[in-house]
Amino acid sequence: MSFDKSNQWLFALTMLILSVLGIGMGLTVGSTGLESLQNAWHDGVAWQIIWQIRLPRTLGAFAAGALLGLAGALAQGLFRNPLADPYLLGSASGATLGVALALAFLGGNQFAADALVRLGLTGAAFLGALLAVVLALVLARGVQHTMRLLLAGVIVGVVMGAMASLISLMRPDVLQNMQGFLLGSTAFIGWPAYLVMVCVLVPCLCLAWFFGFAMDALSLGESTALSLGVPLRTIRIVLVLLVALATGTAVAQTGLIAFVGLAAPH
Repeated sequence: MSFDKSNQWLFALTMLILSVLGIGMGLTVGSTGLESLQNAWHDGVAWQIIWQIRLPRTLGAFAAGALLGLAGALAQGLFRNPLADPYLLGSASGATLGVALALAFLGGNQFAADALVRLGLTGAAFLGALLAVVLALVLARGVQHTMRLLLAGVIVGVVMGAMASLISLMRPDVLQNMQGFLLGSTAFIGWPAYLVMVCVLVPCLCLAWFFGFAMDALSLGESTALSLGVPLRTIRIVLVLLVALATGTAVAQTGLIAFVGLAAPH
């Protein structure tokens, strides 16, 4: 679908209004429903529910979706494939393996109140996602060939996914907690997690906007991009790093959220 300038602004405004309405609806979701929202101004407990639980979870879900949508758009531009998603470079399987290892060493207690446990799971997911991308880059011997990089990402994803499944079989006590991560959840998002995602989202958006011209050139083919003076190696490195950073940050806070990174760019 093609848009002229006025239609683009109208579409953006419509999506912004729908986003605000969605955030407002998120504040009403909970065991007490609208009651907490209605009583928030004169009930301290209701205010805590809204401010400390519902609002950071709702905004966190919004930020995670933005990170995955941005990563998906960059991946589709990098691989020139409308079916590419942020997990193509193996980051999802790497994060799953990191969480599986963390749960195995931490006793499988994902719901512990200890902040160290939560920090350990978040850090393990992030490091696992980045490690998977690094291994894909090593296996593909750089970013010169996008097809080789894509195949390397698939291989790394399959191998790391198998290793995570093996850990779950060897340690059945972590299996139930792993399901929560694999299905995705905003249950653990607080203000610190939300701020981390925003602090990553803003520079990633700025860099993606800055390199938009290069992605437009890439969509016309590598030879055309070269003829336009686009430094393909540098652009590919930047795009891969942005995809890895945005995906790893979102996955570390919310687990694996399916389809957002694939559908949102369209």
